[in-house]
Amino acid sequence: MSSHNVWLDPLYLNELLTEEEKAIKKTARDFCNLKLLPRVIKDNKECLFDKKIYQEFGSLGFLGITINGYGAANASNVAYGLAAKEFESIDSSYRSAISVQSSLVIHPIFYFG
Repeated sequence: MSSHNVWLDPLYLNELLTEEEKAIKKTARDFCNLKLLPRVIKDNKECLFDKKIYQEFGSLGFLGITINGYGAANASNVAYGLAAKEFESIDSSYRSAISVQSSLVIHPIFYFG
């Protein structure tokens, strides 16, 4: 890490991430900044929450991210947290959307049928 970026990660936590976790973090950040942010601005002005966005979340692997099977990412809990942090940085309702679907819907169905 270059010295001018130390203030962004003073505890060097990024160095503890696996390559997969770094890739998931980057994918989430790119999606959130390029796709989600403009949509949030537009939808908030219109008082709208378009449920079709779940299809995009799912196609990128953000729903049920820690599940092993059924085409899910089988990513670490850390990777889930990194993705959720990126969503939260744009809009907490969209972070809640992936969290609720993953933990209160997908997870119980997967584990308990």
